Amino acid sequence: MYDLTDKVVLVTGASQGIGANFVRQVLEEGVQHVRILDIDVNSGVLLQDELNKKYGNEKVKFVKCDVTNDEQFFKALENAKEEKGYIDLLVNNAGVADESKLSAIRKLIEINYIALVNGTLKAIELMGKDNGGRGGTVINISSVAGLIQVSPMFTYSSAKRAVMQFSHCIGRLHSLSHKVHLTNIRGLHSNIVAVHHHLETEKPALLFLSETQIRCPSDVSYLLYPGFTLEHNFKPRAGVCMCARDDICYRRLRNLEDSRFSTLWALVDTGLDKIIYACVYRSHSGDQETTGLTQHLSEAAEAAQQRYPSAQLVLLGDFNAHHQEWLFPFQCTDHAGREMRKLALTLNLTQLVQGATRVPDVDSHTPNCLDLLLTTDPDRYSVSISAPLGSSDHCLVKSVSVYSPPDPSPRGTRRMWRYRSADWDGMRSFFACYPWQPTCFSSEDASSCADAVTDVLRQGMEYYIPFSDVSVSGGALPWFSAECGRANALKRAAYRAWVDSRTRNSLDVSEKKKAFNRAAKSCKKVMQRARFDHISRIGNKLASYPAGSKAFWSLAKSVESNFCRPSLPPLLRPDGSLAHTAEEKANLFASGMLAESSRLDSGDASPPAAPDGGETSMSDIRIHQKDVRRLDPCSDTGVRVMSICFGVTDTAILAKIKCIEKRLDLEVQKVLNAHPMQSAESAARGIIDMFKKGESASIWLIRANEPAEDITAHILKADADIAQVIAGSSK
Repeated sequence: MYDLTDKVVLVTGASQGIGANFVRQVLEEGVQHVRILDIDVNSGVLLQDELNKKYGNEKVKFVKCDVTNDEQFFKALENAKEEKGYIDLLVNNAGVADESKLSAIRKLIEINYIALVNGTLKAIELMGKDNGGRGGTVINISSVAGLIQVSPMFTYSSAKRAVMQFSHCIGRLHSLSHKVHLTNIRGLHSNIVAVHHHLETEKPALLFLSETQIRCPSDVSYLLYPGFTLEHNFKPRAGVCMCARDDICYRRLRNLEDSRFSTLWALVDTGLDKIIYACVYRSHSGDQETTGLTQHLSEAAEAAQQRYPSAQLVLLGDFNAHHQEWLFPFQCTDHAGREMRKLALTLNLTQLVQGATRVPDVDSHTPNCLDLLLTTDPDRYSVSISAPLGSSDHCLVKSVSVYSPPDPSPRGTRRMWRYRSADWDGMRSFFACYPWQPTCFSSEDASSCADAVTDVLRQGMEYYIPFSDVSVSGGALPWFSAECGRANALKRAAYRAWVDSRTRNSLDVSEKKKAFNRAAKSCKKVMQRARFDHISRIGNKLASYPAGSKAFWSLAKSVESNFCRPSLPPLLRPDGSLAHTAEEKANLFASGMLAESSRLDSGDASPPAAPDGGETSMSDIRIHQKDVRRLDPCSDTGVRVMSICFGVTDTAILAKIKCIEKRLDLEVQKVLNAHPMQSAESAARGIIDMFKKGESASIWLIRANEPAEDITAHILKADADIAQVIAGSSK
């Protein structure tokens, strides 16, 4: 479940009605700050003063804002982030129901839909992890009028239906967890800080890097980052590697790799289907080597598809190939381009990168599309191009799959009980003297009795066992600072400005390119300085603790974990070589070679002999992705977008419903009277329940004072039925 504790919340149209009730209830959940956006100044200020008097100054702030005015609306959102540092939740609650004339209909569409869309997109930009935010949630208010046809309120009904469809589509787009990023890093050593920053902030499922330009080191631990596993095929002037998030179920397909080429093959099991990835780097070699590479890729791909016939195939990397159908801006075709094009046709692959991926070092040079992504299922992916990482001159290619698994990761807080400090005698006396019969067993309902007993047991534990509530979703603070996020955002903005200028053939292309180069260099320096400062702070803190103290070793272990260093340093073998990996160290221990250098005095005793295992073997262990705890399945933005449909609710908007014709007002009243009324408090409670339980793109219903219900499955089933009808009609 998601938690509202210490969140920054913004609500539109919250001076009265459901919005005001939501503000009151969300303050009881322990939020840090609530901002009310509305045009009703008198009601808004009264609500602000009332709640600040109850909960403390600056807990609630009213801002006069017309959501149809983009400048006002966006400024209100930006100011909230600037003042509080981030935004966690936006509730687009503002709405009207007057469609009595054409001007009112236009106003209804602007408030109920257009402003909601603009606010959602702006909130995603401000909350997004890819822009220095920490993720968040957008809740858009729809209505049962969007689920059923209310003919007299045709504009209101269609606008609320549009809200539901928009929220589901944009929510699904921004909840896609299986995102794969690719770039030519042009030297992993010099850009390792930028790579680590990218892994920490965007958390891609897979990050493929080509042209790593390093030899395979004896100990790769300095290249690792917490939460990711490194697979590599390093070569001095070429090489590729893959950083896989720890919750991704994958298998390295080494049998498909050839030592002559810079390739890396992996099979990813999403839980629903399988995807075969092949990362490729083709150096500037001759035609014969290029032909050999394409032949190898063709044979390996056919072998993979024979072994996994239902798996999708994705080839990605820096192919250094020029083809008119792939090249930006469509100039020429070389031998490598023809070979790769033939390979794509043979394997039924579609190339998805539609823009320049290499940033030229010289202004007069033309940007080229060298980093390609070819797949057997092009409809599955959305591909975009972003600014380069570090000092690389190749852009970052981002692909997002339509696969969207549920998020089983824990949220909120976890209660930690300190049983060693418990007052057991006091607890026994408490339970012995408690009036169990009248309190817990007076009802004939077994479930009610069980709930009452549970409450008493929990009460006794809280009285006599010390406890603390700790976050289960958070971790140690990252090494990068807010300055890193700002520098990275400036770099991306400079890149977008340069690309836009280049696309429009503007005269200031050269200046925009220089501005991007300056921003990229500045960003790299800021990240390196932040990394150095982080390590210095840890070193100073470690030096301040007494050597050998509990605090010293606790911090030392944390440092080992955060820096991904092995617990044991490299061990010296009898032949003078070093054992680096865990397997090598274990084999060295098992061989007994370390006994000679041991300082333990064992007298004349000899070490025990290991029993003969005979011919027994260990059974296979299968690990399924659904059993693996995901770290962070968030998307590029980490923002959930959901919608909730309110049933008929007792608010002032009911009295303001006006139809295009007077006679239709009576028809509306008949429709309203046919449905049970719910209170504004119940509707507000439904928003909170949805926030805690809902997944991105989900659609919820709250009516008749009943608990909020997730109706996404019902909506999708209806959509699937319509899709079948459409498919049948097309035949």
